[in-house]
Amino acid sequence: MKRTSPWVFVAAAAVQLAALGLCVWAMEHWGTLENERTPLPERPAPQPPREAIGVAEPGAEPPLPPSSLPAFLTDGADSLTQLARAGAGEQSVAFGFYPDGNIRFVDVDGGRYAGKAESARARMREVDGTRAFTVQIGVASDGGLQATFTGGAHDDETFPLEPLVGWSVA
Repeated sequence: MKRTSPWVFVAAAAVQLAALGLCVWAMEHWGTLENERTPLPERPAPQPPREAIGVAEPGAEPPLPPSSLPAFLTDGADSLTQLARAGAGEQSVAFGFYPDGNIRFVDVDGGRYAGKAESARARMREVDGTRAFTVQIGVASDGGLQATFTGGAHDDETFPLEPLVGWSVA
């Protein structure tokens, strides 16, 4: 077995002492090195867009709902509620999207459904009934909203949603 030369141990100790000395020197001069640097110029604070500066009236009442909408959707509506209509064949269905995450839906046969949105998907159950389905709200290729149904009378159908004027910001 070959023995390690003594100069290797001396060189290793010298490297360790040099590293320790460099660390001590850097810690002693840390504050003075920072003071020698020129400070960066302050960036101006970003300004909000001009159209975003307008403030809505806090107590503003929402406009009167269209008379063709069922009371089931408009009873709990406030200024943040978004109402939408979608065509289902010859007739139309209506959705209500509420700020607390609730979704209400009125079908072509007058069936009333309610559900809670979780990640743009809601399990809708019939009010005073036993029917149920799942609806997923997404963005269509044209940039508008769409509702895709799983289960129920509209199984595997997708309807584009049309926001109702005065009741939606979508």
